[in-house]
Amino acid sequence: MASASNYQEALALLPTADAEAFVRGKLGVKDFNSKFAHNKIGVLEEIISAWQGAIPFQTVTQMALKPEERNAPSMKENVDLILTLQGGRCYTMNTVMHALLTSLGFDARLTVGSVHSPGKECHALVLLKGLTSGSSTHLVDVGFGSFMPKAMYSASWRETVNRFHPQS
Repeated sequence: MASASNYQEALALLPTADAEAFVRGKLGVKDFNSKFAHNKIGVLEEIISAWQGAIPFQTVTQMALKPEERNAPSMKENVDLILTLQGGRCYTMNTVMHALLTSLGFDARLTVGSVHSPGKECHALVLLKGLTSGSSTHLVDVGFGSFMPKAMYSASWRETVNRFHPQS
């Protein structure tokens, strides 16, 4: 996983005006600001569904290269892969989703989890605080490779953060 400076770089590459333009133009979410003010969970799930319909989870781009030419995309390349609707793997998808949601005003955190092997955390995930109440936590995963149009709910932000980061 990348360092905090990489996440700051992703945020810098996706300022609020660009994030709003992407959501309106590429994802087709109309009246974002009004929806965000009145129904954060509703507009979030509209963004998730539109994202998953427009941006593929894929590894073809890297697999098409000769092994010696493959590399991990830079943060700018990750953002460009999403903004041009090319897609990518979990790290690209969820890192840029985190930057997008943060730029749009959501209280988002990027974390890691495990898909198949507990204890071997290598899957990027986004946690959102305060969508339905001040302490609510929702998990967003647009980089799983399967259609997951809803934000998954957890009753407690502290409980969820402690589950992923026991030292917090």
